[in-house]
Amino acid sequence: MSEQLKHLPSRVREALVTAEHQIQNPVGAERLWERVLTPGERKRLGNNLPTSYQRCGGTIGIWLQVRGGTIQRAIVEAAHALGFLTEADRQWLLRELDEPTSSAGGQFLIEWNRVLGELRLNGKLIRKVRLANATHLLDLLDAFQDAGWPEQIEDPLSVEPNGQLLRETLRTLNNGLTRLRFFADGTGHGIRWERH
Repeated sequence: MSEQLKHLPSRVREALVTAEHQIQNPVGAERLWERVLTPGERKRLGNNLPTSYQRCGGTIGIWLQVRGGTIQRAIVEAAHALGFLTEADRQWLLRELDEPTSSAGGQFLIEWNRVLGELRLNGKLIRKVRLANATHLLDLLDAFQDAGWPEQIEDPLSVEPNGQLLRETLRTLNNGLTRLRFFADGTGHGIRWERH
């Protein structure tokens, strides 16, 4: 990765290298597997951490396989998810890397509370979800919440692409939703959101 970092200021390079060392090891991969990845993501990886770790090339490869993005963003997001970077450090590094941030300098925060069935934007309720018979909707919102609300995630609903299930779930989610919209990313594998 050092070739890709030459153009960055030294403090950014140092922070990325430190974060990479903290996560790119079997212990980091195990923590990611147990504490961050959703059941759907683990299933897409074959429900086998040692095999996934070897096949994907470590923790960063596992992140890239299920969440996508650039290598640098994967390092930042995984390190943040595992508690090695604060939210302020995450935002700073993403800005320095010219990566989009999901909270636009702390002014844009999405939160999903499964217990209450509430989706909030900057503290304001934008969608109430009835918990009964909403399994796919809950899985989708849980996946975004677990990932820290990146602008795009892998489809958490099924191992194999299922366009009809995805379209129906997104239609249901967008029905009655204010200020945000969710979309399929066009590949059959991803879901993204945009401000509306």
